[in-house]
Amino acid sequence: MGPFKITQNHAQQFHYNFRFTENHMNSFASNKNVILMNYNNFQKKKWNKNKIIRELKNISNSINRTPREKDFIEMKNYGLYKAAKRHFGNYTKAVEAAKLEPNLKFWSKEKIIKELKKIINELGHVPTYRELVKQKRHDIISAIRRHYKCRYNDVVRGCGFQPNNIRWSKEKIKKELIKLQKKINKTPTERELRIDNCDLFGASIRFFGSLNEAIKQSGLEVNSSFVEDDFWKYWESFVIRSAKSIYDDFISHPRLPNKKIPDAIIKSKNIMIEAKVNISHEYILNDIINYSPFSKQIEFWYLYGKPSIFKKNVKYVGPKEIEKLLRIKNKVNLIKELNMLKKGIKCSMFIK
Repeated sequence: MGPFKITQNHAQQFHYNFRFTENHMNSFASNKNVILMNYNNFQKKKWNKNKIIRELKNISNSINRTPREKDFIEMKNYGLYKAAKRHFGNYTKAVEAAKLEPNLKFWSKEKIIKELKKIINELGHVPTYRELVKQKRHDIISAIRRHYKCRYNDVVRGCGFQPNNIRWSKEKIKKELIKLQKKINKTPTERELRIDNCDLFGASIRFFGSLNEAIKQSGLEVNSSFVEDDFWKYWESFVIRSAKSIYDDFISHPRLPNKKIPDAIIKSKNIMIEAKVNISHEYILNDIINYSPFSKQIEFWYLYGKPSIFKKNVKYVGPKEIEKLLRIKNKVNLIKELNMLKKGIKCSMFIK
């Protein structure tokens, strides 16, 4: 066998192999740096309660709501979700510690009791199961079933309230009001009934339209001049003049295609305004049904009471909000008139 001769082809092949090996070595070094970098990034974070709260607030601000479990998965930040459960006991408690509004799916027993008390304060009485269904509060109904697994009335009792399962009638309401009047030696006020006998107050609203009407039909003396037959005229006149001073394209008492007549309409914004002395839901439900097809939003300007029906196209404007709007426009006389109306004093100069 003769001596091995290196030809030009061998030299080219050797050069190619050398460059190939060199490229792979460089690639390996580069990948090694990437692997080390990713390892450092994915190292387990040291969480504490303050850090968890801060991160939850940052995420909430970026997505404009309280983050859900699936949000952490999509953001590849599931470690934060697990850390929140680990440090606070459950995710809901972490959300509440961050002063965020828990999502409807994250109900706890404490949240149910808190929400139930809120509904009772808004309605002025303990709602029946049927009332919750009518108001489409399926969120709290489902939460009660999931957490308590017992009858609704048992849950109400557990929250420290008496279930509203009394069969009310007009006669029963009158008897109870007279009985209470004799007990306290005066006609009960709305505030007193809301605190001491919210079921009686709610029944009075449902059967008579207002507490004062129930008191009048019971033969008792009413406490406030708010319910005198023509007081609504003064309040309506005030609302119309106030809205006219605030909005340019104001039209009073327009006739709708269904022949209903709201107190006012703001044409450019397609907003209807309705004046209500008492914002009891018995008064406004028909207005919402009648006006909704013809307006983007319905605003109820009211003097007293608490709203109980909440819809996307309904806004409640109370005396505080009205006063703010008037102050912006520097309507001093209207503000003075508002303060008089709040005291039940009629401003006869504006009523024909």
